[in-house]
Amino acid sequence: MSVSDTMPKASEDHLPLSRVPRELAAIASGGPVEYHHVYKQVLNGNLPADNIRNRWYVLKSDLPAIAAAFGMTLRQTLSEPTRRQRRTMQPVARGQQVAA
Repeated sequence: MSVSDTMPKASEDHLPLSRVPRELAAIASGGPVEYHHVYKQVLNGNLPADNIRNRWYVLKSDLPAIAAAFGMTLRQTLSEPTRRQRRTMQPVARGQQVAA
């Protein structure tokens, strides 16, 4: 058994700190939050985060609180949109005419 096997690993509940700005933009409206602002707040102890294997992670369940800390407003639903909901256009069969 090596040392790396006994070290703690990030669970699926954890989100790498580098993804936090994108996730905040997906669940909340408001001004954009940049990575270095989030990182600075984590280092100051103002945001909850875990340092696992020298990388910072936040819990996905903490995202609404983090958004509020940056003055963002949560959107109505926090669920992930399905692929069909993300589509902006309906698929068209080859050779089919599209009405403008």
